[in-house]
Amino acid sequence: MKIRDYVLTLALVGLLGAFALAVLVGWLTASMGRDADRYAELSTLANEASDEFLTSREFLSNGRQMLNAMDVLTKEYSGLFMYVEAMLEVAEDGLENIKGIPKFPAQ
Repeated sequence: MKIRDYVLTLALVGLLGAFALAVLVGWLTASMGRDADRYAELSTLANEASDEFLTSREFLSNGRQMLNAMDVLTKEYSGLFMYVEAMLEVAEDGLENIKGIPKFPAQ
């Protein structure tokens, strides 16, 4: 073989390697872009889920406090109802907040 054949072979192999490297970098970049879009979507859903979680947790906490108050104040009915009445109003507001939360789409 002549030197020209070696140079031509090396040039073709170099071009094929550069093309393969460019395809690999492009594929990895596109894959990372899709992952970033999915991460942004999940973080948005997590933020909405945390609001729903906090609202329902607050409602359940108020319910537990009412049950504890009723358990502690079982002998004094007048004090019980004056104390728990305010908690019932807060629980009613919490229930209205929970009813107003839209459901999440299935993923």
